[in-house]
Amino acid sequence: MNMEEPQTPMEPVEPRMPGSLSECTDDSVFADQVPMRLLTRYEYDNTIRDLFGIQTTIARDSFPKENAVAGFENNSDSHKVNPLMMRELMTAAETLAPEGRQFLLAKVSCQSKDSACGQEVLDHLLPRAFRRPLSKDERAIFDALFEEQFALDGFDSAIDRVIEATLLSPQFLYRIELNENRAPGDLVAVDAWEMASRLSYFLWGSMPDEELLQSALDGKLSDPEEIESQTRRMIADPKASDLIFEFYRQWLGLGALDTMVKDGAQYPEWNESMSAAWKASLRAFIDDVHQNRPTVEALLTSTTLHLNAELAPVYGMQADGTGMTGVEMPDDQRAGLLTHPSVMALLAYPSQSSPIHRGIFVRERLLCQKLPSPPDNLEIEPPDPNPTATTREIFQQHSADPACSACHRLIDPIGLGFENYDSLGRFRTTEHGFEVDASGALTNTADRSLEQEFYGAVELADILKDAEEVNDCIADHWFTFAKGHPEKQADMCSAEAIREEFNRSGGNFDDLLVAITTSDAFRFRTLQVQGETP
Repeated sequence: MNMEEPQTPMEPVEPRMPGSLSECTDDSVFADQVPMRLLTRYEYDNTIRDLFGIQTTIARDSFPKENAVAGFENNSDSHKVNPLMMRELMTAAETLAPEGRQFLLAKVSCQSKDSACGQEVLDHLLPRAFRRPLSKDERAIFDALFEEQFALDGFDSAIDRVIEATLLSPQFLYRIELNENRAPGDLVAVDAWEMASRLSYFLWGSMPDEELLQSALDGKLSDPEEIESQTRRMIADPKASDLIFEFYRQWLGLGALDTMVKDGAQYPEWNESMSAAWKASLRAFIDDVHQNRPTVEALLTSTTLHLNAELAPVYGMQADGTGMTGVEMPDDQRAGLLTHPSVMALLAYPSQSSPIHRGIFVRERLLCQKLPSPPDNLEIEPPDPNPTATTREIFQQHSADPACSACHRLIDPIGLGFENYDSLGRFRTTEHGFEVDASGALTNTADRSLEQEFYGAVELADILKDAEEVNDCIADHWFTFAKGHPEKQADMCSAEAIREEFNRSGGNFDDLLVAITTSDAFRFRTLQVQGETP
């Protein structure tokens, strides 16, 4: 592919900032400034895979962890290079270069290790690594590096040094959208190469593939119909499955499963390998929903549990092998994500369930409500398990404390509705010989029609599965994940249009992702003025 064809320049238009949703008209365009975005560990590993054919977890294993903001690890304001990361980046580049060289030499047609062959390797590597054609000055730097090293140490060493320099270059490590020939403050459409990277890193967490680069080269990625077509193609690709689960991993805080422990005396069925099995079970469930019935309703009401031979006996079922098998569960016991064993186990204490964590989860992750912080002088400690009382009785006494009651009035009525699930996420009707009371109430919602009493998480899921308030919240989480930051004022109109489209589609996730990639917030940007913080 010749990636040096000139692109049709985009005509800039003067930006405006919406003051309210009433200013969101069909002919208005609003978009935020877009800072450089450093590749996350997940994106770095995936890009290495697609650039060099190397399956690696080198970034996830050795780079410093990202700081999560609003639940996500790809925040452009907080994810920065530091000295420790710089050392690890240098080590990774040196480690990956020899294998990368072997991959590149298999991709080019030349056989002799001479200067001309070196140029062919650079022709293949650099535009893909930078996700765009190089400027003449950029190419001259790498040509000079190759020739200098070739003369000193030979062909293989020269290619390795070029690979190392590439992997340490800002053009590779950052997603950079250039302002060349444009005035700061202008509102412009992102160009075709920028759009290719926006799509690939949002939907695959990696670099564009050949088809996406060709579409950019042909100048098609300024057309919303082409963007939708590419989005639907990419959603159907197996790489999207990894990215979708990455969204859930961050949204649900599944990283805590890796270090979770349970009280062995209380739960002798538990062992350390269950965390990996729970995560695999949830991954299989998410894949099932997004590949077969990609709707919020399926996410919140599916009665299918994915179990293997290790997990099945814990939940009173049978399954063979280490692979996950879909098992239909009683519809009065399981309802999708809210009752999935991994989520129930995650939202529990080592020795008992946790109405608090479960109530907060619904408030924050499904209704996007921000709960008040507890008083600074409050020592938060869960009550000890008591074999003479149910968890409901213990926590009702605990939350009677005046210092706690303000928040617990919001949390407990929801969280106590999950009392049918113990710390391993097993369905139960008794606890310590006492009958479980799973009555709950949904209160303080923006949509007052949702405020009602329910019995058990299955009934709660039935209330939430069609709720626009839940769809809006999920759409907002996906928007934050796509943009690398929560909604800003300039995003107001796009975010509202995305919510409306998601609701209009009946909570269809594929349509949600299309709504995001075809939104003004995704297709346009305001050029950053020097000295301004986006």
